[in-house]
Amino acid sequence: MAGATRRDFLKKTGQAAIALGGLELLAAFGSGSAQEKEQKVQPPETGCYIGLHHGGKISQYYDQFVDKVGKKPKIIIPPIGWQTNVLKRDPPPKHVLEMLTSWGAIPFVFRTLDEDIRLHGFSNLVTSKEFQQDIIRYAEAMTEYGKPFLFTTLHELNIDAWPWSKQAGTAKKVWQTMWDIFEDNGANKYATWVWEVYTAGTAVTWVDDPEWYYPGDKYVDWIGLSAYSRDGNEQTRNMSFKILTEDAYSKMHRSHPDKPIMQAEFGKTKGPSQAKWFKNAFETIKSWPEMKAAIVWDVYDIGLSDDTLKMLGEILKDPYFIGAK
Repeated sequence: MAGATRRDFLKKTGQAAIALGGLELLAAFGSGSAQEKEQKVQPPETGCYIGLHHGGKISQYYDQFVDKVGKKPKIIIPPIGWQTNVLKRDPPPKHVLEMLTSWGAIPFVFRTLDEDIRLHGFSNLVTSKEFQQDIIRYAEAMTEYGKPFLFTTLHELNIDAWPWSKQAGTAKKVWQTMWDIFEDNGANKYATWVWEVYTAGTAVTWVDDPEWYYPGDKYVDWIGLSAYSRDGNEQTRNMSFKILTEDAYSKMHRSHPDKPIMQAEFGKTKGPSQAKWFKNAFETIKSWPEMKAAIVWDVYDIGLSDDTLKMLGEILKDPYFIGAK
């Protein structure tokens, strides 16, 4: 689609944009290739989807969040996969995904590889039959779910924080292998692949250039950014969202102009400055037209304070920020 607008693409292929369960998708009419019938999560023409990740039971927290903020999240990351090694390897239960869909939200699924790497070694995943069978089962389960979802793996691979970190050659091969398995088992009809990298401004030296890790346009639908200002990090504790993210946002858009960008993770340590930090963050996001989704993380040391939730309730009244219907 390089050099073409989404409207040009639709005219060329005879497709039309339709609404399904509150999601904007591409759907093919009549006969056509499997690729034409893919249901990818599309960015809004204007505005920015709002998303949420909460580390606890989302079914209990969801109503509280909506009551305090006054807007339903358009994207929700289910907590499944962050709890036990077994759950990290399994897809979210179908009833959890159906629950999110019933709220009008797009599920955003993380498939972490901690346990796979422990069992097989990172460099061996591409050739491991057991790993491939695990991903086949995962792909089959998501195909059975049968609705569009966002998907990522190997997140934040350009910082030294995970078993898959800073191993560009292996990471690209593993990503491509997983994508191919999804493709062969029908899951890419519904999966929108989000390639997520860490950002921390230009002053730090422990964050690699994301481009070293890019697996190729064929394998990426959206580009995701992750940025945190944590009190425990001397280099980023006083950084604004803009300082943390601006350089990566600009570079990713220049290098991959056809890929929508999302703020897949962002947050600030809970404290008296958190609400103002988020206010400035959302003002920055609104000024960046290629930032098409922003997912607030309410977990661990970056849980949202009451003042921050109150502030979000004010700023998200702006129709630019799109929630679920």
